[in-house]
Amino acid sequence: MKMTESTETVDTSTKKTKSDLNDLEIIKFLKNIDWDDIARRIRNGVNVVGKAIVYIAEKLLALGKYLSEV
Repeated sequence: MKMTESTETVDTSTKKTKSDLNDLEIIKFLKNIDWDDIARRIRNGVNVVGKAIVYIAEKLLALGKYLSEV
């Protein structure tokens, strides 16, 4: 198997400047995100999951006690 050299040239005239990057839609989208709101939602979600785990653990403990008495 022979390795051949690529004859493709790279067009360096399409380099993006910093001002061009700020005009991209994804950059604008990311800048408009309310990161404080996202952090609050994540904390609330973790709290809910934690409460669900505690509730399930309590029920499993009660079930274990019940089964040990039977």
